[in-house]
Amino acid sequence: SFSYRPYFKNARRGEPAQYVGLGVRSNKRGYFFSSPLWLNGDVIGVITVKVNLEQLEQRLAQSGADVLVTDKHNVVFMSNLPDWRYRALFPLSPTAINELTETRQYG
Repeated sequence: SFSYRPYFKNARRGEPAQYVGLGVRSNKRGYFFSSPLWLNGDVIGVITVKVNLEQLEQRLAQSGADVLVTDKHNVVFMSNLPDWRYRALFPLSPTAINELTETRQYG
């Protein structure tokens, strides 16, 4: 079940959503786009597309510059420097730690 993921919850409420994290089944990083599936004014499902980030990361690495991309909690989710991935740039608040744990955003 994906019901604990924010992109799924938002789409079930009728709102499109975007989210970055590890895939529940694949355990691979991705950028998720979700949208509600409507029928007669009711949300009857969720449509989600996952974009693999590895190719983009490889292209960024070819630029010769060091690249870090962070989420809203300042956790690095994409970088051509593997040691930086999944590290917070600043200490995480208890609220952020709780959210990251509940959503299993990075595993």
